Amino acid sequence: MPAAPPHLDRCVAGLELSATATWALDAETVQLVWANDAAVALWGVASREALVARDVVSGVPEVVMERTRHVFAQVAAGKHMREEWTLYPDGVATRVLLDLRAVTLPSGRAGVLSQAIPITNATPAPLERAAAMSRYSSAITALVDKRGRLLAQNPQALSTFGELDSWFSWFADPALPRQLLEGALADERVQLLARVSARGAPRWHLIDARAMRDPVHGELGVLVEHRDESSRLAAEELAEDRGQRIDTLRSTLALVESQQRAILELSAPLLELGDQTLVVPIIGQLDDERGAAITSKLLAGVAARHVRTVILDVTGVVAIDESSARHLQRMIRALRLLGARPMLSGIRPELARELGRVGAELDGVETVRSLAAALRRA
Repeated sequence: MPAAPPHLDRCVAGLELSATATWALDAETVQLVWANDAAVALWGVASREALVARDVVSGVPEVVMERTRHVFAQVAAGKHMREEWTLYPDGVATRVLLDLRAVTLPSGRAGVLSQAIPITNATPAPLERAAAMSRYSSAITALVDKRGRLLAQNPQALSTFGELDSWFSWFADPALPRQLLEGALADERVQLLARVSARGAPRWHLIDARAMRDPVHGELGVLVEHRDESSRLAAEELAEDRGQRIDTLRSTLALVESQQRAILELSAPLLELGDQTLVVPIIGQLDDERGAAITSKLLAGVAARHVRTVILDVTGVVAIDESSARHLQRMIRALRLLGARPMLSGIRPELARELGRVGAELDGVETVRSLAAALRRA
């Protein structure tokens, strides 16, 4: 059983003298309760009273508030967290490392003590935006090892399934993910519809699993992508059982298609890097529908912005087959016709084999092992 959090009143004397910006918030309402002088300086306000009186909730996008409430609930439950956040004092983006821990407020309510350490090393803007999109994306992604242990997962996965150690715990039938894991580790393309348990609630997920090496330790693992198909399946069942509700079915399917288009936008954003350079990190499957949509959007962006260099980063492509390779080849050919210089980064061995097998014309196309290397050469 975790120890009771300390009382804020007993910590204030030391925190008052700290050069680290520190403030306390109500864990439930997310409202400021106390701040030191360093926090006043960070936020650029006239006084502590002005900072504490500030409404930090109004105008914040709901997706950001949802993640904030999730983090605060974990901290209030006794978890000590350190995360990179981007704050906006006076509208200026400021990256900090936030140290978050539970504290008991003078009112007796649960609070969160936040200490902000500025991050001085600059991250390229396209990478910063890509990280933010992954953080707030509705797609569920995770990297698991050979035993099904979760090595990494995005916030949407944590929000959907909670703090679990094993990917197998996501499923209603633990035998099914073991079969998926074995197939993916055998370098097979594995995709199926399965019943999962999202915090005790049954859902149907379309799961795509592909072998991927852990970038930290180099061990072979599996990158999994879950897409919630519950709404679509419920709509199909409703249409089959109650044919008279056609309008409801169409509305539900339209919502699912809208969500898929939103995920497509997140899976291949056009990120401007300096003058006349675009970075396109492609994430997920590169099937016929997605390949055509990405190509159309990319060519329109190149023509509109007079782009000269396009970096196609395929590190996150989870399903590589002949169709994927041909879509990539068409993108490269179309970019050349528009006068743009294509570059490829993050090519894995299986993609290289497919590109060679289909006879892709890559003469003159610069290829590099990572997006970081491509950014240095762009």
